[in-house]
Amino acid sequence: MDPEQVKKRQTLRVLFSEAMMVLSVIIIMTVLIMITSGYWINQNFEVERQGMLQVYSSPTGADIIVDGDSGWLAKTNGSKIVSGGEHEVKIAKEGYDTWTKKVNVREGLMYRLPYVRLFPLERETEKVGEYDVAISSVSPDRNLMLIINNTTSWRLLHLNKTEVNTTNVDVSKIFDLGDEASLSAENIASVKWSIDGNRVLVKTYKDGQVEWALVDIKHADKSINLSKIFDEKFDNIKFVNHSGDTLLVEGDGNLRKISVEDQSLSKVLATKVSNFDIYNGGVIYVANDDGVKRIYSMKDLEDDAVLITELGGEKTFATVTRFYEDEYLVIVNDDKFYLYIGSLPKEDNDESFEKILEAEIGFMPETIKAGTNGEFFVVKNGKNVATLDLESEKVLRFEVDAEKIGWVDNYMMYAVDDDGTLFVYDYDGLNRRELSKNASGRFSVTICEDKWLYYFSDGWLVRENLMSK
Repeated sequence: MDPEQVKKRQTLRVLFSEAMMVLSVIIIMTVLIMITSGYWINQNFEVERQGMLQVYSSPTGADIIVDGDSGWLAKTNGSKIVSGGEHEVKIAKEGYDTWTKKVNVREGLMYRLPYVRLFPLERETEKVGEYDVAISSVSPDRNLMLIINNTTSWRLLHLNKTEVNTTNVDVSKIFDLGDEASLSAENIASVKWSIDGNRVLVKTYKDGQVEWALVDIKHADKSINLSKIFDEKFDNIKFVNHSGDTLLVEGDGNLRKISVEDQSLSKVLATKVSNFDIYNGGVIYVANDDGVKRIYSMKDLEDDAVLITELGGEKTFATVTRFYEDEYLVIVNDDKFYLYIGSLPKEDNDESFEKILEAEIGFMPETIKAGTNGEFFVVKNGKNVATLDLESEKVLRFEVDAEKIGWVDNYMMYAVDDDGTLFVYDYDGLNRRELSKNASGRFSVTICEDKWLYYFSDGWLVRENLMSK
């Protein structure tokens, strides 16, 4: 055979092989780009754009059933590709109750369900201890419970132990009690924890006067009475940072900062303040001037305030949160939710936020709570509750079984009715379930480490195991 012909054939084979490799890479990359963009080939071999459903549950390993189809290896904690549009999602596991929700998955986007909780159909119950309780409060990580009674020696319960340990917190030197031998729990208005769970802000009333104390629950001797030290009237105080060594205080409409370490009170940062909220070390606040509500931001507490917007109305609350990679401005004005997306303005009236939602709440809120991860906001008046859900960008309205509600974890609230029946609900009011027939509505209900449910019953702290046998 002619050597030149052999050489030409070998060259053509090499060129053909390289061309096929390049073509294969292009096809694979194109398919990967289409998949990551949400495109998929359906059972009719048609290309359609899909979305993704991501589900995390406690316990893990539950079946993800979408529109009645469990699919192949569709388990929590994991993801499932679904078509765009509305779907009924059911999460089920043998030995546990079932969780359901209708979701609207957008094409090319992920819809997250990070909070699914299933309860065992049969739970082991034990009495942990009998306590004299007037007020109870749970730390942000839900590992600690502070029990306040009508004395000056409070008890700290460590809930994340197989056997619940208790330590005493002596507050006798913190509060100005005069000749009184005890601190009445009826005079305690609120208890707030620092994020790290080491400090507690306690607001009390005495002889018609408000008094604030910062209690160090691990080292009670380092606790301080803020009202006595600064000889000031404070109407509201909030923690600025994780450790709670910086506070933002408001009194008579004046906003100032307290450094706990050197016990110093700053100059006035803002005036005519009706309410405020902490955001990433800065502050969003509402200033009330002759009926006009002006919303300002200070990215740093040393910076000048920047005007965001002006509103009318009686009650106005504003905050900023980050969800995914976006920044949101949330405003509650009387009976309406307003949701904006964008970024904090750098100068007055800078159009940095774009309004994407305005919705009626249906009532005038008395209390407002932001979700721990900034994913939702809950407002309440009596038994009426409304939630602004940033995942769906919707406002959901519902009614609970009692006027007092609390939170068992970061996504689930509870209520105890007049008969002592304990109910739990997802933050949006869905998946209402009955957990106990004999619970006290006065004291805390919480879930610790996704393993134990704690509540009070007939003076006893009761624990139920949430892990099925």
